[in-house]
This record gives sequence, C-alpha cells and structure tokens, in this order.
Amino acid sequence: MRGQAMATALRQAARRAAEAFGRPLSWAGISQELTPDQKKDALIRLAIIQVRKEELYNQISAWHEEYCLEERLGNKNVRLLKQLSEHVEPRPEDHRWRRRQRSVYYNRFLEYAGAVFIGTLVGDAWSSQ
Repeated sequence: MRGQAMATALRQAARRAAEAFGRPLSWAGISQELTPDQKKDALIRLAIIQVRKEELYNQISAWHEEYCLEERLGNKNVRLLKQLSEHVEPRPEDHRWRRRQRSVYYNRFLEYAGAVFIGTLVGDAWSSQ
C-alpha cells in the first residue's frame, strides 16, 4: 500500500510539474509498441525526470554560488551544471544560466574549430605528399 501511495504522489507531482512548465504531456518519442498504460507511465516518468533535473540544477547552482570558493572543489559539479543548463527550461534572467550557456556555446565552437583545423592540416599533409 505504501509503494502505491508513493507512486500516486509521484504521478500527481509529475502532472503538476508538466502543467507548471506549460508543456502538455506529449506522446512524441514514446515507442508505439507500448500499451496505453505503459505510455502513460513513461510520460509520467519523463515529467519526474525533468522536475528532478530542474531541482538538481537549482541545488548545484545555489551551492556553487554560496560555498564554492575554490574552482577545483566543485569542478565536477560545474561540468554537470553546464550539462544540466542545456536540459532545464531557459532562464534568460539568470546570469548563472546565461554564463553556463555561453560556456557550452564556446566549447562547442572550439570543438568544431579544432576539428576543422586538424582536418585542414591533415588534408594539406596528404596533398603535399
């Protein structure tokens, strides 16, 4: 009985979270081979995952802002924060979110620029032989 009550509470929280984010529950991306009850369960779990990502982003961001005096102390958490910043709802008014998004953007740019640079070097080396 206790497990069922917990599952019901989680489903209701997921529905409230989906409504709070202004997104209706969507069947997109859910396998068509599932039964309707399985699809409903999958959607509820996805909503719960999204809520937890938002909560984790908020917790790590607040912790890093208040307690992380040395960069090396929270380095793994900062990397996780960068990844989570791509998964949470956009927060243009939050300077920390904007900073994480810029960092992600610059990192991607440098990855592509590095790949192009190395590709150019390798192409030139092969063509000159």
